[in-house]
Amino acid sequence: MRPEIGLKDYKKIKLVHKKVAVSPDEVEKAIENLKQAHKIDTVDEKFAKRLGYKTVEEMRSSIEKQLFIQKENNLRYQLQEDLIKQILSKVNFKAPQSLVERQLEELVYQAKSQLIKRGATKEQINSQDDKLRKELRPDAENQVRTYLVLEEIAKKENIKESDHLTREVMEFLLAEANWVEE
Repeated sequence: MRPEIGLKDYKKIKLVHKKVAVSPDEVEKAIENLKQAHKIDTVDEKFAKRLGYKTVEEMRSSIEKQLFIQKENNLRYQLQEDLIKQILSKVNFKAPQSLVERQLEELVYQAKSQLIKRGATKEQINSQDDKLRKELRPDAENQVRTYLVLEEIAKKENIKESDHLTREVMEFLLAEANWVEE
C-alpha cells in the first residue's frame, strides 16, 4: 500500500544560483597532487606528455576544465538535495516499512561491498551488520520518502514511467524552481 502523501507546494521552490569558478590556486594544488602522486619535482613538457598531453598549457587547461565540471556536478547535487529537503519538509507521511526494509538491504549490501574492497574479513563485516543497519536506516527511510514524492510529482505532471524517472522529475523541478542569483 502506498501512503497518502498530500503533496502541494513543489513548484517555485527557492534555490540559490551560484557562479562556478576555478581559481589558479586550485589548478596549482591539483598539479601539486599530480607531482606527488608521480613522485616528480618539476612540471615540464616531458611530464605533460607522460600524462597524455602535448604541452604543459594543455595539461593545465584540461585540469581546469575537470575541476570546473567537478564543481558544477557538486553544486547540482547540493541543489537537488536542497530541493528535495524543502519538498519533504512540506509533506508528512510514513514510508512503508516493506519498502524501507528493501532499501535498507540494498544500502547494507553496498556498504559491505565497500568493506570487502577495503580488505575487511568476513568476520569483521558480519560483526558490523547491526551497526550498519542502525546507521543506514535513516538514509533508507529518506530515500524511500524521496522516491515516493518524486513518483507522486511524476503522476501529477504526467511524466511518463521510465528508467530515468527520478532524473526527469528532478529536471522538471529545477526548471520550475524560483531561482535567486547569489
